[in-house]
Amino acid sequence: MEGTVSAERTVQRVSLEEEVRALAERERLNEALHDYCALRKKAAMSVESAETRQEKVWRERVTDWFYKVVDRVELERDMVYVAMNMLDRFLAVIEDTESYLRDQKKYRLAAMTCLLLSLKMCGSNAIGLGSLVKMSSGSVTQDQVLHCAKTIVRSLSWTRPLATPAAFLAKLSHILPSHSRQSVLHHATFLVELSLYDPFFQAASPSDIAIAALLNAQSITHTTRAQAKHFLTSATSLTSHTNLSNLLRLRKRLNTAFLRASPASDHTNNPSIPTTIHTIPSVPTIHTIECRVVSSDDMTASQPSSKRRKIAP
Repeated sequence: MEGTVSAERTVQRVSLEEEVRALAERERLNEALHDYCALRKKAAMSVESAETRQEKVWRERVTDWFYKVVDRVELERDMVYVAMNMLDRFLAVIEDTESYLRDQKKYRLAAMTCLLLSLKMCGSNAIGLGSLVKMSSGSVTQDQVLHCAKTIVRSLSWTRPLATPAAFLAKLSHILPSHSRQSVLHHATFLVELSLYDPFFQAASPSDIAIAALLNAQSITHTTRAQAKHFLTSATSLTSHTNLSNLLRLRKRLNTAFLRASPASDHTNNPSIPTTIHTIPSVPTIHTIECRVVSSDDMTASQPSSKRRKIAP
């Protein structure tokens, strides 16, 4: 009996290693694409300015709105990462980036279009073009969204499916002790969601964000140092990441975001920061769905939702 259990654990460990390495390879291939390279370059050259401060405020509002939308139509929250990643890459490669960072209407149009595109490319018809326009309270038109969608599709790379932080969370959490796994994953998911509000994380790799979130979550749940060290060694080995100084930077930033979002903090001046920890949904995850070509019919199609209502960023 013990031999059978041991063999099963070995098979599970080998399977986990293969799955994580496959995700890491997908991540590596994506990061070599032109729009990902442009995003890293933009982040490296970013300096504090009126435009970047304004973008941060708009980003918080848009991210908050994205979460409200996907929650109301009962979609997986990982969809927000897909949409924000698309928006970040688009703003990194488009020639007139500054116009989007100075014009709130253009920024909002691009953001809403990215959400719709992310839904369509992941095979969801939960929201159609007409529904999105209604949800915007008339701030955009169907023609504007279609034109913006064509520009985004032409500007970005679509050859490979996206590896998301949630995908790495789901796999890497199996390195954790079974008795604390759910609690750590619970907090790590919240930290990953918080990271989307901050442009600091826009060029960070999904695996780095996931590892940093899981390490911080272990601190929150009082995991022993030995267990945390074992996790760090195993996770960085599987993802082939050795830049510990970068992980430390991400951890510090996540910790700041967590402290701002904790119940002890004053949320009255920062309503965009979510205060509820959400568990991983049980529905099929976005990162397992291959992206596909989107037609005009796809853009206009939608499914009825009793929870849909007019809300706009």
